[in-house]
Amino acid sequence: MTKGELSVLIASESAEEIKLITKSLRSTNPGCRVEAVYSAEETLDSASRDEWSVILLDEALTRQCGRDMLPELKRRAPRSALIFLSERNESESAVHAMRTGADYYIWKKSATYLLDLPTALREVLEKLDLRTRLDLANERYRRLIENVTDLVYELDHGGHFAYVSDTVEGLLGYTAGEMIGSHYSTLIHPDDATKANLRFNERRTGARGTRNLELRLIHKEKLNGAPKTIEVEVNAVGLHGPHHRFLGTVGVVQNLEKRKREEARFQQMGDRLQHAERLKELGQFIAGIAHELNNPLTSICGYTDLLLGQINEPRLVAQLKTVASEASRAAQIVKELLIFARPQPIERASVSVRQAIHHVLGLKAQELSSHAIESEGRVAEDTPAVLCDENQLQQILLNLIANAQHAMWDKDRGGRLIVASQAGPLIDGRRTIEIQVIDSGPGIPPEDRRQVFAPFYTKKKGGQGTGLGLAIVDRLVQENGGSIEVDEAPGGGARFRIRLLAADRTPQTEPPVKPALSGTGVPPTASFTPDRPLPTAPAFAQPESTSPHVIVVEDERSIRYLISTVLAQEGYRVTVCENGQQGLQQVKQALTSSAPSGGNEEPAVILSDFQMPGMNGREFFAGLKRISPELTNRLVFITGDTMNSEISHLITQTGNTALAKPFTPAQLVQTVRKALGTRSGGFGIGTESTLHAHG
Repeated sequence: MTKGELSVLIASESAEEIKLITKSLRSTNPGCRVEAVYSAEETLDSASRDEWSVILLDEALTRQCGRDMLPELKRRAPRSALIFLSERNESESAVHAMRTGADYYIWKKSATYLLDLPTALREVLEKLDLRTRLDLANERYRRLIENVTDLVYELDHGGHFAYVSDTVEGLLGYTAGEMIGSHYSTLIHPDDATKANLRFNERRTGARGTRNLELRLIHKEKLNGAPKTIEVEVNAVGLHGPHHRFLGTVGVVQNLEKRKREEARFQQMGDRLQHAERLKELGQFIAGIAHELNNPLTSICGYTDLLLGQINEPRLVAQLKTVASEASRAAQIVKELLIFARPQPIERASVSVRQAIHHVLGLKAQELSSHAIESEGRVAEDTPAVLCDENQLQQILLNLIANAQHAMWDKDRGGRLIVASQAGPLIDGRRTIEIQVIDSGPGIPPEDRRQVFAPFYTKKKGGQGTGLGLAIVDRLVQENGGSIEVDEAPGGGARFRIRLLAADRTPQTEPPVKPALSGTGVPPTASFTPDRPLPTAPAFAQPESTSPHVIVVEDERSIRYLISTVLAQEGYRVTVCENGQQGLQQVKQALTSSAPSGGNEEPAVILSDFQMPGMNGREFFAGLKRISPELTNRLVFITGDTMNSEISHLITQTGNTALAKPFTPAQLVQTVRKALGTRSGGFGIGTESTLHAHG
């Protein structure tokens, strides 16, 4: 039978009657399919074998009464409408037939019997359609209830459970079968009973439904011998029949504890998102400030370093050392601001905790020893690797060790530092590794522990620290999918506990090579110690025409002059340009010119600032490539914002060197020599510079 086709099965022993019924049905349904059977056995067999829209069953079947076979016929053809044909007109007979499966009852001796058949057919088909829709709705409702994670229930008019979804077991420990017939009050915590009864009575009277009612329900299990309670939220409505008669209640119970945890998690995610947006805005703001600060800091650091090599008067030397030290501290603040406010792309990989801890302790060993601090690394041989960025893990440990060093030095002028690792708890089914940095300092009061990771929070003495070290640690840990907390160390002091996800594979023996910057962007503060000899003043010499030619492209006049002064003292021929356009013009001119005495004007090194008005470093690089692709290998970028993703990407992409502002004269000379060293042949410059790196 095709979809929508009307099919009718007539069960009767009278061929004449079958003929009349068929004619009556087709008068209003000309396309319907009609078949006939003549016995109870044939009727049941056809009902099982085929799907019929309607079955007309005559009560007068000889071997089995049609009335007696109604239940079995209904079982075999549940989707068919049954019309029962009878010669009896008693109400008892009609009621019995309707109760045992018939959808319509027709008295065959009625004068309008055949005329009534089309009407009966239409009514039973409408009833069948409604029943099919109701069954479908019930099926959807059942599947919905089965897949809802909340508890769905129904109470009768007395408050007893008539239905409970299977989720009750996960929520309260009872099976659905155990709940049926029990009174709802047996689950209510005694302190909430009055509130629950009030809401039930309101539903009974129809005054209002229950919305967002918070209750405590008693769990089947006990906790330490006492009833275990679950916080829930109930939403329910009353069911009412004709004349507003109360039938019962249907409702939904939601685990409030689980929802509160989810809300807290979403709130935390929202806070982090807002924090990230604020950091992004702050990063853009700080990047501009850093660029503007690093330019004058470069001049201050550079010229101070030059003067320290030219002045021998003790009082002036001491004052210049103070200037240099404070400039170095300012540069460190700018660097930490950039690290904090401008997150870098991370390269999460499998990193050995053991190697990272021993490497960092090795780097800090001399400094810790000079501050009377005994250090120890406690890492088990079988400690798994962690999944993180190796450089950032080292930065995290270095910042925490520096923080511990300051704390112990301020308290006792020394102490004991332990960096250890151990297995951490499972997070979402994954292993974690806990790294601890423990010191014997004064510790951190409980009321301050939530603030220590806030930017610019510090309790160090004036002039010490930036208040960004721990804020940077917190951000780096979060970027690597971990967490950090601080508490009191056993025996006193502070203990920082970092938790990172364990890696699934063995770490690399060699870390990936990243593009390096010449210098660190912070002049070394160790260069101004009193016991270190000062450099002597260099003698100005006229650069020879055969000396390497260096083109400097820098929009800051003071930095242009500093670079040209330092390189001229080193014997280089220097040409300065104040923007990218002038720089490209100078390169073109140099390629077509010859120096006096037959020297070559072709630039050996090109130093270019990255952030300049009119033409930035990327555009200058592209212009230089159009003039001479070979010259791009001689380009050194100068930048005051080493955290800029565009700059770092270009350096990685091209392989060019970058000199970070602020830089010392020694770092400048070292960078130029490195650039020259990448080319074959000599340029007549000695291997010893008249400028010295201090420390």
